Amino acid sequence: ADTWGAICQMVCAGPGGKNGISSILLAAPKLDKSFPLWAGPTFAMLESNVMAANAEPLIGIVCFHPQYVTPDGSSWPGFGHLHSLPRLKKWVAQFSE
Repeated sequence: ADTWGAICQMVCAGPGGKNGISSILLAAPKLDKSFPLWAGPTFAMLESNVMAANAEPLIGIVCFHPQYVTPDGSSWPGFGHLHSLPRLKKWVAQFSE
């Protein structure tokens, strides 16, 4: 798929309503076992493309990876970081009982 075409459709549709789009999912399962490659150069390339297009006011990059964990695992680390996969799995198990 044409990534920038999909991003343009997302921005034009806006964030709400029946036709709104809030995100585009890029799945890269071949990088699931290579966190250093994902967190380093891959993320940098994604972010650099957004910056090169001067699109920061319109879109942002949010990444998920199965090996990502928050630094201490005990608190939310702040904006720009999401809860780690191990913590989310724990919550799902806890509230699924």
